[in-house]
Amino acid sequence: MDATDIKIILSAIQYKSFSKAAEEISYTPSAISHIADKIEKELGVKILVRTPLGISLSKEGEALYD
Repeated sequence: MDATDIKIILSAIQYKSFSKAAEEISYTPSAISHIADKIEKELGVKILVRTPLGISLSKEGEALYD
């Protein structure tokens, strides 16, 4: 995980959507999802909850975000 990955995930969290963040930073939603998966794997916890309506922080994600 590098600083760029973190900025991308923070953007997705801000917009509560991979699609909206992707539009803003010129990535594809799929690329952002893969970055999120990579970060979660490195941390060993799920930080995002994905739903058809968007994304939100998991309890573990909230703890890390604070």
